[in-house]
Amino acid sequence: MVNSIKRLNKFQIVGFIIQVISFIGCCFKIDAFTNWFWIGTSLIIIGGIYFIDFWGKEGKTRYKKLDKKRDKNLTRKTSEFIFFLAVVQAMLVSSAFIVEFLIKDFSKRFSTITGIFIITTLCLIITLIVVEKTFRQVDLIATQNDKIRK
Repeated sequence: MVNSIKRLNKFQIVGFIIQVISFIGCCFKIDAFTNWFWIGTSLIIIGGIYFIDFWGKEGKTRYKKLDKKRDKNLTRKTSEFIFFLAVVQAMLVSSAFIVEFLIKDFSKRFSTITGIFIITTLCLIITLIVVEKTFRQVDLIATQNDKIRK
């Protein structure tokens, strides 16, 4: 898992650090950290878009025979799952501000912040696990094909 952290981009890393520090500040009921929490969450979502752009591309197998048929593409399910996860995460974070129109200070409640923190952390972990698993599968196939060619 430690090696897969290097797959995150700068937005995700900085956003997660800001989010963790501000969540700790929110635990001590320091109001100044509430806005920083949402800034960190926004950076994580922006980083997720760049993550999709880099790791969600199909055709990373380097073998034209596998890449021509979309059904046999090894990275297809991964890219669809990463995209789905990013959309769900963005919708849940956005819903906190939509509910703000109905319930005053909903986004500043500790329960909302805790829920969003758990959701974004789980999404980062799940995304890293899925990308790492797919990367290992593609790398295994690539090394096997390279050995066969030699």
